[in-house]
Amino acid sequence: QFEGKAVQLPVQLNAATEEDPDRDLAQTYAKLLGIANNAAFHDGEWALLDIDANDDDTHLNLLGYRWRTGSEYWLIVVNLGATSAQGRLRVVDELATHESYQFVDVFNDASYPRRRADLLAGGLYVRLDRFCAHVFHVRGQAC
Repeated sequence: QFEGKAVQLPVQLNAATEEDPDRDLAQTYAKLLGIANNAAFHDGEWALLDIDANDDDTHLNLLGYRWRTGSEYWLIVVNLGATSAQGRLRVVDELATHESYQFVDVFNDASYPRRRADLLAGGLYVRLDRFCAHVFHVRGQAC
């Protein structure tokens, strides 16, 4: 599976068709396993999060949950649907009190600054293409 092979081998055959490894998929698995090795995912507290609508019902395709320890907060949002989806997560009450936060998406190598006041007013807006995910490491910042 880590090589991305697509041909399913019946156990009785004991032989496999030669396939080139899917290097992109292998890199994705390696990255994901590296992220999952963080102590927060082993020792932290897990919780499922509610996701509110944002102009349509596509938020129903989003799954959001968090892992939290005393010093770390990780937010994972996944679009399980076959179309783009958007929604708003109310996470500010779970975060340590800071004037602003950096939502660092370690899976997609992106970072999103957000002010506490904006998160209080409307929640964290998330939009994901089909079958995509965010893995945010959330860091508080004083202004």
